Amino acid sequence: MQYEIAGAYKNQKRSEDKLRILVSLAMVIVFLIPYMQFRTVSTALIIFSGVALCVAGGFSLIWLYSRPWFLDFYASRRVARLNAKRAPQTTERKQPSATRMSGCVPCCVSGSPPRRIKKTQSKLPPRQPKPS
Repeated sequence: MQYEIAGAYKNQKRSEDKLRILVSLAMVIVFLIPYMQFRTVSTALIIFSGVALCVAGGFSLIWLYSRPWFLDFYASRRVARLNAKRAPQTTERKQPSATRMSGCVPCCVSGSPPRRIKKTQSKLPPRQPKPS
């Protein structure tokens, strides 16, 4: 009786064998390029040490990409939405003080520095004093 490995495991083993040869060949070529340029092993090794740094950085990024918070640009919106659900809903809004804001347009509305507004006559009749 004889068993033969088949399926995904067989493909994985075949890929590992190919990659073992190709990665080794690529590392030798990456080392030979600086060696041919500088003609010293020490300088080529210093440059080749950057490969280890790149591999470490690649694995670090793979780890970071697996975190849900990494590159999540919508997290602040999500947090604001969750906080809005938790906060009690109020219908009253506080109006800004009339003395502090009289005659000014806020920068965020107009897009320019605050400027004075010319006061115009109101078309409403003057208020009547309340009877006591």
